[in-house]
Amino acid sequence: SMRRAAQSQAEAVKRLMQNFSVEVSPAQAAIIPDFEKVPKLAPGTRVNVTAIEASGTSAAVEVVRRLHQAGMVPVPHLACRSFVSMDAVEQYLEQITAAGAAHVLLLGGGTSASGTVTDTWQILKSGLLQKYGVRNVGTAAHPEGHAHQLEAQALSNIVDKAVWAEENGLKLHFETQFCFDPAVVLGWEGMAAGAFATRLKGEAPEVRLGVAGPARLVDLIKFAASAGVGPSLRVLTQNPKNVAQLAYATPGEILGAVAYPASARGHGDKSPTTTSRTATGAAPVDMDQSGEGRTTKRLIRGVHLFSFGGFEQTVRWAAEAAETGSLS
Repeated sequence: SMRRAAQSQAEAVKRLMQNFSVEVSPAQAAIIPDFEKVPKLAPGTRVNVTAIEASGTSAAVEVVRRLHQAGMVPVPHLACRSFVSMDAVEQYLEQITAAGAAHVLLLGGGTSASGTVTDTWQILKSGLLQKYGVRNVGTAAHPEGHAHQLEAQALSNIVDKAVWAEENGLKLHFETQFCFDPAVVLGWEGMAAGAFATRLKGEAPEVRLGVAGPARLVDLIKFAASAGVGPSLRVLTQNPKNVAQLAYATPGEILGAVAYPASARGHGDKSPTTTSRTATGAAPVDMDQSGEGRTTKRLIRGVHLFSFGGFEQTVRWAAEAAETGSLS
């Protein structure tokens, strides 16, 4: 029944949103007097701290300290190519771990290197993460392809990292670039699940789906263009509903579709999307006897929200979705 499908979707959304993480920039943090007083921001929430420019690292370190003191789990960005040398990387690691970080998000960071640090492998293999007690490392995945890599190459790159992390006892997870098109995400998830299964001994790492929190469409278009995720914006702009309310968009649609893919909707659902989704290789979803989808084999087991529309507004929306499964 439709009502039952809606309930199942709400449950799936709640499950996926349980441990959502959210992004804050030093500029946004500067206008938040106290992270403990941000409505609905629960202690223990992972908060990524952007630090794109090497010049911005001291601001990021200060935000890490504040988040740690407020009981959050700070996850500072480490954008490799913005560091002039491995010494500079080490200095930054020393500062962020002293400020309370035990997680980092490793990113390439820009197209041209500032110095001798050219990619995330250098940092992974340097031993510095272990030296400073960073046991939890996130790195980027690009379901829509990567501006500087072919799709197959981008996929084998993340599988290589997962294999390396497994062999070296590092806890690795992936965060996707923000996406708007569920079909692209589910197709990529299926391909990645297959690739991990053939090469890993243990469980595949968690993938956190990156989505843009509620924001004005005009801001999203600007960010999507600069991040190279233009193609999936079609999903937003082609939807006549959105053009009517060009002002504002939430990630409800993609979260609903990814949390509860058509392939999980039990045997009663013979809609054409079921077959086309499965054909793109959507990840296998175990069915228990009732036909409810269980997310045992899913790679996508969490959500990361980019807060283009403001930090507090993003947190409020995400907490509401995690509590109720409602996506409006």
